[in-house]
Amino acid sequence: MKTLKLIYVTAALIAVLANIVQAKDCKWTVKGKVLVEHQLSELKTKFGDRSALKGIEVKVSAKSKVGPVWGTYDSWGTVRTDANGAFSISKERGCGDRRFKIEVKFQGDDLEVRHEHSTSNILTDVKWYTLVDDAERSEGVIDFGEIAFKAGGIHDRGNMEARKHADIWKLEQMVIEHTKSMGSEFAFTTQLKIKHPHNSDVVNDDREASYCNPTTKVIYIFEKHFNTSAILHETGHLWAYNHMSGEICLTETLLMKGDTHGLVDDHCTAFGEGFADWWKDKMMEELFGAPAVLPYSRAYLSYGGLGAKLTSLSLMQRHDMGWRSVLHTLATADIHKYDFGEPYKSGPAPASRISVKSAVPAGCVSPALGFQNILSVFNANSAKGYPNKLSRDETTITAFLNRAETLLDKMTSEHLDMYRALADPSKTSHPSDWLCPTKAGNTNSNLKAPAANKGAASLIFFYYGDSKYNTLGQETLKLKKAMEGYNFTVLLKHETLPSWADLSEKDEKLADIKDLPTKANLFKYIIKLAEDGYFIDLLIFSHGWPEKFKASLGSHGSTDYVTADDIKTELSPAKTGFTQIPIRIVWGTNCYGQTLGETWRSVGAKTTAGSRYVNFYPNAFGPFIDDWNKGNVSFDDAVRNADTDAVRTVVQLYIANVDAPSTKKDWGGCPFGKTVLGDDPCAKDYFTSEWIAKDEWQAGKSGKENMNHSSYMFRGGDKHITKNTKPTWVWQ
Repeated sequence: MKTLKLIYVTAALIAVLANIVQAKDCKWTVKGKVLVEHQLSELKTKFGDRSALKGIEVKVSAKSKVGPVWGTYDSWGTVRTDANGAFSISKERGCGDRRFKIEVKFQGDDLEVRHEHSTSNILTDVKWYTLVDDAERSEGVIDFGEIAFKAGGIHDRGNMEARKHADIWKLEQMVIEHTKSMGSEFAFTTQLKIKHPHNSDVVNDDREASYCNPTTKVIYIFEKHFNTSAILHETGHLWAYNHMSGEICLTETLLMKGDTHGLVDDHCTAFGEGFADWWKDKMMEELFGAPAVLPYSRAYLSYGGLGAKLTSLSLMQRHDMGWRSVLHTLATADIHKYDFGEPYKSGPAPASRISVKSAVPAGCVSPALGFQNILSVFNANSAKGYPNKLSRDETTITAFLNRAETLLDKMTSEHLDMYRALADPSKTSHPSDWLCPTKAGNTNSNLKAPAANKGAASLIFFYYGDSKYNTLGQETLKLKKAMEGYNFTVLLKHETLPSWADLSEKDEKLADIKDLPTKANLFKYIIKLAEDGYFIDLLIFSHGWPEKFKASLGSHGSTDYVTADDIKTELSPAKTGFTQIPIRIVWGTNCYGQTLGETWRSVGAKTTAGSRYVNFYPNAFGPFIDDWNKGNVSFDDAVRNADTDAVRTVVQLYIANVDAPSTKKDWGGCPFGKTVLGDDPCAKDYFTSEWIAKDEWQAGKSGKENMNHSSYMFRGGDKHITKNTKPTWVWQ
C-alpha cells in the first residue's frame, strides 16, 4: 500500500515539475498552405494538377505531455486561408514539445459544402476534416508546407468525400467571385449551400437526380453527378431563385409530372431549367474559356431533335431547351453573321445549330448583349417601370423580351422584333434582315467601305479638366511618342496640361492638326481621317465613368461627355456613309474604359483596351507606347507588358504617403503601423470614400490588390494586331 502511495506522489511531483517547466511561455507559430489535387477536369485544365484553396476555415489544436503521457488537444483558434491557401496561427504558450492537429472546414459566409449525412444530422452539416495529426514538435515556427487533398493522402487528405468537397469549394468560389465582380446586384443573396454526395433513401439510383430546392435553397448533387456541368447547372437555379419570384413552379411541376425537363405545361418551369442550362454554358465560357454555345437551328427545333417538335413560340417557351436556345440567341455576338435556317420539311436529320452565312452584307451592326446584360433583366428597375424582380408571369418569351427591351439600353424596339422572330421556329427571317443597311427596311444602300489605303493616323484626345484623377499621373509621360511613326496626326488638347504630360511646343508641331478636345471635334476628325483614307489609332487621355468619358465644351475646366450612345450615333453608317469606321486600336486612361470596348468595336474598331473600374495607373502609357512603337509587338502584349511593378509602385507610394494622409478627415485614417495599401479595414474605408464604389471593393484583397484589380485592362477584338498591321474593313 505504501508503495502504491509513493507511485502516486511521484507522479504528482512529476506533473508539478512539468507544469513549472511549461509555465515559461514560448512563441509558437504554426503555418502551411492548403491545396487540392483536382478531380474536376476543368479545374485541372485551368490551374494544373493542383491549386490553392482560398477562404477555408483552418483550426489548429495542440497537446502537451502531462508527465509521461500526452494530454488532450486544446484548440488554438481558427483562421481562414488567403488567396495562396496559406494560413498562420501564432500563440504564446508554455515551452516544451507538443503535438499538433490541423483541421479544415468548407464553410464560410458565402458558401458551405455539406457532407453525405448532413440531412439526417443537422448539427454537423459541415465536417471538420483532419489534415495533420503530427508527431512531437518543438517551439518556434512550425511550417507544414503544402498540405494537399489528394489520392492516397494521409488522414482525411485522401478521403474521397473531402477531396470532392475541396474541388466543389474551388469551383463555387470562382462562381461567387465572378458574380460579385459584375456588381452587388448580380451577387447571390443567400449563402450557397451544396450537399455532396446526395443519396435519397426513397428514390432508386436509376431515378436519382441532382436538384436545388426552391424553398430551402440547398443544392443537392447526386453521387454520380460529380462534374462541373451538373454543379454549375444547379448553381444557376440558385442564382435564379435569388433574383426572381415564383420559383415554386418547379416543385409544383415535379410533384405533378415527376420531371421538370423536356416539354412541360408551365412555361415558368421550362424557363427555370432552360436558364440554369444557359447559365452553365455561359459560366463554362467565362470561367474556363469554353467555346460559346450557339442557338439551335429552326430546322432542328421543328424536326424534333430535342425530343419534341417545337414549331411555335408557345411550344418553345414550354421546353427547357427552347428557352436555352432563346437565351443563347440574345447572347450570341455578331449575330448578323448567322443563318437560322427554315422550318424542317423533309429529309435527313438537320444540323442542330445555326450556321455562319456564306456572305454578309456590308455595314451590319449587331446589338452587344452579354451575360451580364441578360442577367440584369432579372433585377428590379423602378426608374424604367419595373419596380420588382422578374416574376413567374414574365417567363413567357414575349414578356421576357419586352422587359429586356425596356431595361437594356443596348436593345431597341427593332431588336425586340428581331429576337421574337428568331425565337419562333415557324419563321424564315434572319438577323441580317434587321441589322444590315442593305437589307429590307434599311433605305441607305449607298454605303461605302473605308479605303484605309493611306496608312496609319494617330488621334490623341487629351482632356482631364480640373479632376482629382490628374493626381494619379505620377510619372512624366512623353506624349510625343503617340505621334511617332504615323502618316498623319491629330492632336486634340487645350493649351493647359498637367505637369506630368510632357509635350513641348516643338513636339506639338509634329501634329498635322491641332484643335480643342470637344466631343464634336473628336467625331469630326475620326470621320475626316476615314474620308481621307487613313486607319486610326485612337489614344484617349481623359477621366471616365461607366459608358462615357470627359470632353470639353471649348474652355478648360468645362465638362461634357462622350457616351456610348454618342459613339454609336455619330459613327453609325447612316451618319458617316461608311459601313464601318477604320479604327485600328483604342487605348485609354479613362476609368471604366472596358465598358466602351464593345461599343467602339461595334462601329469598326479592330481591338480595344480599357480598365475594369478606376484606372490608377495612367503612367502605363509609357511602357505601352514603347512596345507598340516597336511595330512587331501585339496589342495584347503591349498592354500586358505595361502592367509593371515600377508603374504600380510610383502611384501606390503617392496614394499611401500623400493622398491618403491629406484626406484622412474624410475616411478616418489607419491605426498606427497600418497603411491603406494593406489589408486593414482602413484600406476599404479610404478607397471606397475617395476612389471606388463600395460594390467595386474586393473583399479579402488588400488596398494594393484592389488598385490592381480596379485598373486591370480588358482587351477585346483582334488582340494580335501590331503597329505594322494594315487591317481592312471590307466584309468577307
